[in-house]
Amino acid sequence: MCAVSEAVRALTPKAKPSPHAKRWWTADLTQLREIYTHWRNRARSERRAGRKVPQLEDIATSAAKQYHDAIRKQKKKHWNEFLADNDNIWKATKYLKSGEDIAFGKVPQLLKADGTVTTDHEEQAEELLTKFFPPLPDNIDDEGTRPQRAPVEMPTITIEEVERQLLATKS
Repeated sequence: MCAVSEAVRALTPKAKPSPHAKRWWTADLTQLREIYTHWRNRARSERRAGRKVPQLEDIATSAAKQYHDAIRKQKKKHWNEFLADNDNIWKATKYLKSGEDIAFGKVPQLLKADGTVTTDHEEQAEELLTKFFPPLPDNIDDEGTRPQRAPVEMPTITIEEVERQLLATKS
């Protein structure tokens, strides 16, 4: 039985994770995960055996904190490197979550026509609307007549012809 499992291991290629799965993952994170898992499992086995070892719990908690902090830092570092590449600007905009705080959180305070500055999202929206869509003038001059094309003659079609064409089409 042991020879069979060894043969299976030898003949089965080791799975390679997709390079697109977690582009931010590093070998250091793998090592930290193994350390964290080791201490977590040791503390858990002691708890299950009915023994509470505070020193072991502290080591496991510390390993978990170090592991999760490293993940957070690596994700942030990877995101900043991603944004530093100018080719990724449109990809980055797709990744941003939609929502009021996200959309208007990026818009700086705007200077109004009276010299004051916008203070909230509603004022920003109003200012953008007035700048990009100014009100129409009171007097709009007539544009005059424009040359017109001759109307296109449409043949008369009966309901039977419409029905015949509809029945002839595929579903």
